[in-house]
Amino acid sequence: MCNSSIIKSLLHKLPLNRAACKYGIFAEHNLYADSSVCKHLSGLFNVCLMHGKNPQECMQTVIVPICKNKNGNLSDAGNFMPVSLATIISKLFELYILSCIAPLLATTDIQFGFKPKHGTDMCILLLKQTVSYYVSKDTPVFSAFLDASKTFEETNHNLLFAKLIKRNVPYLCS
Repeated sequence: MCNSSIIKSLLHKLPLNRAACKYGIFAEHNLYADSSVCKHLSGLFNVCLMHGKNPQECMQTVIVPICKNKNGNLSDAGNFMPVSLATIISKLFELYILSCIAPLLATTDIQFGFKPKHGTDMCILLLKQTVSYYVSKDTPVFSAFLDASKTFEETNHNLLFAKLIKRNVPYLCS
Protein backbone atom coordinates (compact mmCIF):
# COMPACT_ATOMS: atom_id res chain seq x y z
CA MET A 1 0.00 0.00 0.00
CA CYS A 2 1.13 3.49 -0.82
CA ASN A 3 1.50 5.78 2.18
CA SER A 4 2.32 9.46 2.72
CA SER A 5 5.99 8.81 3.55
CA ILE A 6 6.46 7.06 0.18
CA ILE A 7 4.83 10.03 -1.58
CA LYS A 8 7.05 12.46 0.33
CA SER A 9 10.20 10.61 -0.79
CA LEU A 10 8.95 10.46 -4.39
CA LEU A 11 8.27 14.21 -4.40
CA HIS A 12 11.99 14.76 -3.84
CA LYS A 13 12.73 12.73 -6.98
CA LEU A 14 10.68 14.99 -9.26
CA PRO A 15 12.78 17.34 -11.39
CA LEU A 16 12.35 20.96 -10.33
CA ASN A 17 12.35 24.16 -12.40
CA ARG A 18 10.43 22.51 -15.25
CA ALA A 19 7.37 23.57 -17.19
CA ALA A 20 4.00 23.48 -15.45
CA CYS A 21 1.37 20.95 -16.42
CA LYS A 22 -1.82 21.97 -18.22
CA TYR A 23 -3.34 23.04 -14.87
CA GLY A 24 -0.42 25.39 -14.09
CA ILE A 25 0.93 23.15 -11.32
CA PHE A 26 4.68 22.81 -10.86
CA ALA A 27 6.47 20.04 -8.96
CA GLU A 28 7.42 22.67 -6.38
CA HIS A 29 3.74 23.21 -5.50
CA ASN A 30 3.47 19.65 -4.19
CA LEU A 31 6.98 19.52 -2.75
CA TYR A 32 6.44 22.56 -0.52
CA ALA A 33 2.74 21.96 0.20
CA ASP A 34 1.33 20.92 3.55
CA SER A 35 2.02 17.30 4.53
CA SER A 36 -1.70 16.49 4.18
CA VAL A 37 -1.20 16.61 0.38
CA CYS A 38 0.97 13.48 0.63
CA LYS A 39 -1.75 11.74 2.61
CA HIS A 40 -4.40 12.60 0.01
CA LEU A 41 -2.17 11.59 -2.90
CA SER A 42 -1.36 8.23 -1.31
CA GLY A 43 -5.10 7.65 -0.81
CA LEU A 44 -5.73 8.54 -4.46
CA PHE A 45 -3.02 6.16 -5.68
CA ASN A 46 -4.35 3.32 -3.52
CA VAL A 47 -7.86 3.83 -4.90
CA CYS A 48 -6.53 3.96 -8.48
CA LEU A 49 -4.63 0.71 -7.99
CA MET A 50 -7.50 -0.98 -6.19
CA HIS A 51 -10.02 -0.16 -8.94
CA GLY A 52 -7.62 -0.24 -11.90
CA LYS A 53 -8.71 3.21 -13.08
CA ASN A 54 -7.06 6.62 -13.16
CA PRO A 55 -8.95 9.93 -13.11
CA GLN A 56 -8.91 11.42 -16.62
CA GLU A 57 -8.01 14.86 -15.27
CA CYS A 58 -4.85 13.48 -13.65
CA MET A 59 -3.68 11.65 -16.75
CA GLN A 60 -4.12 14.38 -19.38
CA THR A 61 -0.94 15.34 -21.20
CA VAL A 62 -0.16 18.27 -23.46
CA ILE A 63 2.23 17.42 -26.30
CA VAL A 64 4.40 20.30 -27.49
CA PRO A 65 6.46 19.95 -30.69
CA ILE A 66 10.07 21.12 -30.27
CA CYS A 67 12.10 21.89 -33.38
CA LYS A 68 15.32 19.82 -33.62
CA ASN A 69 17.02 21.97 -36.25
CA LYS A 70 15.78 25.55 -36.72
CA ASN A 71 17.77 25.85 -39.96
CA GLY A 72 16.25 22.62 -41.29
CA ASN A 73 12.97 22.03 -43.09
CA LEU A 74 10.27 23.41 -40.76
CA SER A 75 7.53 21.63 -42.72
CA ASP A 76 9.14 18.21 -42.12
CA ALA A 77 7.49 16.39 -39.20
CA GLY A 78 10.74 14.46 -38.64
CA ASN A 79 12.42 17.76 -37.71
CA PHE A 80 10.27 17.98 -34.60
CA MET A 81 10.51 16.11 -31.32
CA PRO A 82 7.34 15.72 -29.23
CA VAL A 83 7.69 16.72 -25.59
CA SER A 84 4.92 15.64 -23.23
CA LEU A 85 3.89 17.91 -20.39
CA ALA A 86 2.23 15.44 -18.05
CA THR A 87 0.48 16.36 -14.82
CA ILE A 88 2.53 16.24 -11.64
CA ILE A 89 0.12 13.67 -10.21
CA SER A 90 0.68 11.32 -13.17
CA LYS A 91 4.46 11.76 -12.83
CA LEU A 92 4.24 10.87 -9.13
CA PHE A 93 2.03 7.88 -9.90
CA GLU A 94 4.55 6.66 -12.51
CA LEU A 95 7.38 7.05 -9.98
CA TYR A 96 5.39 5.06 -7.43
CA ILE A 97 4.67 2.22 -9.85
CA LEU A 98 8.31 2.22 -10.98
CA SER A 99 9.48 2.04 -7.36
CA CYS A 100 7.29 -1.06 -6.90
CA ILE A 101 8.43 -2.93 -10.00
CA ALA A 102 12.03 -1.70 -10.50
CA PRO A 103 13.56 -4.61 -8.53
CA LEU A 104 11.82 -7.02 -10.92
CA LEU A 105 13.20 -5.33 -14.04
CA ALA A 106 16.93 -5.86 -13.60
CA THR A 107 19.06 -5.51 -16.72
CA THR A 108 22.61 -6.37 -17.67
CA ASP A 109 25.54 -4.01 -17.19
CA ILE A 110 25.87 -3.59 -20.94
CA GLN A 111 22.43 -1.99 -21.36
CA PHE A 112 22.90 1.77 -21.56
CA GLY A 113 19.55 3.21 -22.65
CA PHE A 114 16.86 4.24 -20.19
CA LYS A 115 19.04 3.54 -17.18
CA PRO A 116 20.03 6.01 -14.47
CA LYS A 117 23.67 7.13 -14.64
CA HIS A 118 24.14 5.50 -18.05
CA GLY A 119 24.42 7.22 -21.37
CA THR A 120 25.63 6.93 -24.92
CA ASP A 121 29.10 8.15 -23.95
CA MET A 122 29.63 4.93 -21.96
CA CYS A 123 28.40 2.86 -24.90
CA ILE A 124 30.71 4.68 -27.33
CA LEU A 125 33.67 4.18 -24.99
CA LEU A 126 32.92 0.45 -24.76
CA LEU A 127 32.67 0.19 -28.56
CA LYS A 128 35.95 2.10 -29.08
CA GLN A 129 37.80 -0.05 -26.54
CA THR A 130 36.46 -3.26 -28.05
CA VAL A 131 37.39 -2.24 -31.60
CA SER A 132 40.81 -1.03 -30.43
CA TYR A 133 41.47 -4.34 -28.68
CA TYR A 134 40.69 -6.46 -31.73
CA VAL A 135 42.56 -4.14 -34.13
CA SER A 136 45.63 -4.35 -31.88
CA LYS A 137 45.40 -8.17 -32.14
CA ASP A 138 45.33 -7.86 -35.95
CA THR A 139 41.87 -9.42 -36.25
CA PRO A 140 39.02 -8.15 -38.43
CA VAL A 141 36.26 -6.18 -36.74
CA PHE A 142 32.68 -6.31 -37.98
CA SER A 143 29.81 -4.27 -36.60
CA ALA A 144 26.12 -3.82 -37.23
CA PHE A 145 23.92 -0.99 -36.09
CA LEU A 146 20.16 -1.01 -35.61
CA ASP A 147 17.90 2.02 -35.95
CA ALA A 148 15.15 1.38 -33.42
CA SER A 149 13.54 4.82 -33.69
CA LYS A 150 10.13 3.40 -34.69
CA THR A 151 10.25 0.45 -32.31
CA PHE A 152 7.32 1.45 -30.08
CA GLU A 153 4.82 1.40 -32.96
CA GLU A 154 6.03 -2.07 -33.99
CA THR A 155 6.19 -3.59 -30.49
CA ASN A 156 4.03 -6.63 -29.86
CA HIS A 157 2.48 -5.45 -26.58
CA ASN A 158 0.95 -8.85 -25.82
CA LEU A 159 4.44 -10.38 -25.94
CA LEU A 160 5.79 -7.54 -23.78
CA PHE A 161 3.09 -8.11 -21.13
CA ALA A 162 3.73 -11.86 -21.24
CA LYS A 163 7.42 -11.20 -20.49
CA LEU A 164 6.50 -8.93 -17.57
CA ILE A 165 4.20 -11.61 -16.17
CA LYS A 166 7.00 -14.18 -16.55
CA ARG A 167 9.22 -11.90 -14.42
CA ASN A 168 6.48 -11.88 -11.75
CA VAL A 169 5.72 -8.19 -12.11
CA PRO A 170 2.51 -7.77 -10.09
CA TYR A 171 -0.72 -6.55 -11.63
CA LEU A 172 -1.03 -4.13 -8.73
CA CYS A 173 1.57 -2.56 -6.46
CA SER A 174 1.13 -3.64 -2.89
